[in-house]
Amino acid sequence: MNITKEIIKNLLIESLIAKFEYKISKANINIEKAKEWFFAHIEILSKFLHEYYNTKNILEIWLFKDFHKLFYPSNFKILVSRTWVLYENLPWEWRKHEYNPQIKTKKFTKYPENIENDFIKIIDDYNSLTNKKETDVLKLFFDFLNIHPFWDSNLNIISIIIDLELLKYWFISLNILKIRFKDRQFMYFFEDYYRKNIEKESVLDEVLSMIRDFNNWTLSNEIMEAKNKQEIYSTNKLL
Repeated sequence: MNITKEIIKNLLIESLIAKFEYKISKANINIEKAKEWFFAHIEILSKFLHEYYNTKNILEIWLFKDFHKLFYPSNFKILVSRTWVLYENLPWEWRKHEYNPQIKTKKFTKYPENIENDFIKIIDDYNSLTNKKETDVLKLFFDFLNIHPFWDSNLNIISIIIDLELLKYWFISLNILKIRFKDRQFMYFFEDYYRKNIEKESVLDEVLSMIRDFNNWTLSNEIMEAKNKQEIYSTNKLL
């Protein structure tokens, strides 16, 4: 599919509006001014992604880094504290602290010095695939989260990229960012299900089916019951 700027803009609004609404509900700010900032930011992100997708046929690491940078104000810095050590990060920089997911798989990237090589590997593997399937794109989502390259906004970045990749190959977007704010418990459920069953050949098909059913309001009672028992991890547990 030819991904137009309008398609990208609509995708970004659908993906980020729930987060925007959640943020302004927690802040004492002028709503009209906040909307103005939001749509101005959407315009910047749309322009960047449109230029990329109209000049590149493959994914490249700089796409992720530059996209991450655009999510934050210029000269923005974050201080991350882990085990009594303070790490300073800029947008687009790889995280400098260790990553310890709640459910560990054989393929997660714990140490920051391994991020670049692991990231190159998953991007090269993805780009080498011909006739990409929906499950190939979904695997990229999980591979990215297992690396967790940035200190923050990993889910924002990869959710939008995989939706663009799905549209590019004529599939329907998954809207995982929307799921995050609509039913975070379900998001943790399918992520944990994947990690717990990563060796299972059909796991990607199963998770894809769950997400599609959720978006279509057709989740089975069995999945609903399992989802309702899902623990929602704190940030400290996740990182």
